[in-house]
Amino acid sequence: MSTDSYREVLKQVQQLAPTEQLRLMEDLAEMLNEQLESLKNVETTIHQIEEKLQIIQDAIEQAHEEIKFPKQYSITELCGLGKEIWDGVDAQEYVNQERDSWDG
Repeated sequence: MSTDSYREVLKQVQQLAPTEQLRLMEDLAEMLNEQLESLKNVETTIHQIEEKLQIIQDAIEQAHEEIKFPKQYSITELCGLGKEIWDGVDAQEYVNQERDSWDG
């Protein structure tokens, strides 16, 4: 609200009878209490969310500590694995046989 609008409202309030001014003050106080209560609800909700988030983070940390992850292997460790299967096999002859089997 601009300063001009505020001054206009204030002039209107000053023209009210004292009982109407009191009623207006009561209504304004009720509005402010409702807004305050709404803010308290938001703060409570935020606090509850923060608590639940902390519980989840704690559970994740505990799980990381308790889970034993399997050893990570490198693809280079597979080098030469199963090479004895190919002993005595001519590579070109094997490829030719495979290609022939595709033709039926």
